[in-house]
Amino acid sequence: MVLNSHDHIYERFAAQDGITQLIVGTGGRSLYSIKNINKNSQVRNNKNFGVLKLILHKESFDWEFISIDASGFKDLGSASCN
Repeated sequence: MVLNSHDHIYERFAAQDGITQLIVGTGGRSLYSIKNINKNSQVRNNKNFGVLKLILHKESFDWEFISIDASGFKDLGSASCN
């Protein structure tokens, strides 16, 4: 897994060579507009502030985006480790 946070958005990409990448820059400052969408981008959000919850297992991991707004955007899933 690769985690990035420089861009003030949430974005999850399809696994490339078995590696999942997430951008989680939704922790406080103003959110950016999404100008370019990469072909492997699966989920994007620039409307909700929140945090990423990760649960690490021996051979897999779970993720869940938790919006500060209870009725806001959600993204969750699991992936295996290589």
